[in-house]
Amino acid sequence: MWGLISKDNFIVALLSGLLLLFIGLAITWCEKKYRLCKIYKILKSGLAEKNTDFLPTAYLSSKSGYTQSQVEALCSHHSKIRRHEKEVDSWCIESSPCL
Repeated sequence: MWGLISKDNFIVALLSGLLLLFIGLAITWCEKKYRLCKIYKILKSGLAEKNTDFLPTAYLSSKSGYTQSQVEALCSHHSKIRRHEKEVDSWCIESSPCL
């Protein structure tokens, strides 16, 4: 069987597989970056609109269309979004006081 596949074909197949893997990882990274920006914008505008220091996960979930677990995962990964210390199900922006 290996006699049918030349070394050149094997290398081309390997490089093609690696290229597809890289493209898949790049698409996943871009999608996550887009979702992080969307959640951040919703949180920032919601805080200004409601004139409060924190917003619950349910609010962000309803505005973004993501599930609450997706919102929690995204907020946990964003560098400027912090979990409220007293109400664990709420989020704030790092510059605002999350007491």
